[in-house]
Amino acid sequence: MYRPEDKATHACDICGKTFDRYAQLKRHKKNNHPEMSPAVPDKIFHCTQCDKSFSQRTNLKTHERTHTGEKPFHCNVCQASFTQRTNLKNHERVHSGEKPFVCEVCEKAFSQRTNLKNHENIHTGFKPFVCNVCSKSFSQRTNLKIHQRTHSGEKPFICMICNKAFSQKGNLKSHIKTHSNRATLFCRICRKVFHRKALLKCHEKTHQTERMQLDACSNSDSSGSQSEENSYYDSEQQ
Repeated sequence: MYRPEDKATHACDICGKTFDRYAQLKRHKKNNHPEMSPAVPDKIFHCTQCDKSFSQRTNLKTHERTHTGEKPFHCNVCQASFTQRTNLKNHERVHSGEKPFVCEVCEKAFSQRTNLKNHENIHTGFKPFVCNVCSKSFSQRTNLKIHQRTHSGEKPFICMICNKAFSQKGNLKSHIKTHSNRATLFCRICRKVFHRKALLKCHEKTHQTERMQLDACSNSDSSGSQSEENSYYDSEQQ
């Protein structure tokens, strides 16, 4: 597992400043020493489906899969498919349980680098995710999505017992516990469980309908049999 102490230190060869990640060093040199940074290669490979261009042919081919829908990289555990090999590798950690990205502050581990970056915002206080309705900001995108439901009224979490809906999964879990404290009602015919008398009564009506249909069929069969017997008796008398 990746740990902070295992990280290499990347030093700027111009000013000597050090960085934990190579990407940080590249960004530093681009922003602070642009005259010393190598020129960015021309983007000579153009996508025929959109206006995007790339400096390498391999990057263009990877991008083109977003248009064709081709997903040549397959998970050998669940057969999920991906357009890029890196996405497959990230997915495979779901099955392996590998979490190579560790927070330097609290040592919480993550399977995806993006999840670690979002988590680090909690420690730094950085809140880059802003609600476009009320401008409230959040450190994690998931918290922003939960908040946005207060504006949209969306309630995707539904109680399977009483159909009450909630905007957050935690609220649904708390609500379900209230059902466990209620008296349990059973259907006398099929023993199906209900926690509300109104739902039980509604359910019992389905059995009443079934019984009426069976009785009608039974009466029809018995009357038919009686007619056959009478016909046979009459023929014997003749």
